[in-house]
Amino acid sequence: TTIAIGGDDGALSLWDVATGQQVSSFHGFDETVDCLAYSPDGRQLAAAGWKSDQIAIWTVAEPESPRLLPAEGPVRDIAFSPDGQRLAAGLESKSARVWDLASRKQLAVLPEQKLPIYAVAFSRDGGLLATGSGREVSAPQDATPMASPLASPGASPPASPTVNTEISGEVR
Repeated sequence: TTIAIGGDDGALSLWDVATGQQVSSFHGFDETVDCLAYSPDGRQLAAAGWKSDQIAIWTVAEPESPRLLPAEGPVRDIAFSPDGQRLAAGLESKSARVWDLASRKQLAVLPEQKLPIYAVAFSRDGGLLATGSGREVSAPQDATPMASPLASPGASPPASPTVNTEISGEVR
């Protein structure tokens, strides 16, 4: 079992949990690493940060040069879809985006929230994407490519319903 660690210099490293030894290092991301995500099969590793407008994706077996996705703004969180074919990002710009990893094409721009998107998560089947924004959690949005206006860049998506939570933990 390995754990990925990102630094403020953009470097990433993999460490063997059992031995405490570093087993690999990754380069090619130039900003502080604020979020990391493994693909479900463990073959890819993605990194991003709120000081960067790019997402770096490495093949774990070949850590020399990452593929870069343009995030169009600082990134707060990233998540792979359960099938590993898409990547979602929550952005400082108060929106979330979804990309197809094979083509590197942006598939969806989700409705803007009131605050930056600090958390993104796909449903178990990969068809929905939930976002967390401060004290708000959006109702899951369709994340299936071309299944809704959300999947068409430039289309006007419907307003996103939200669930407000209080600091007490109550959901209203």
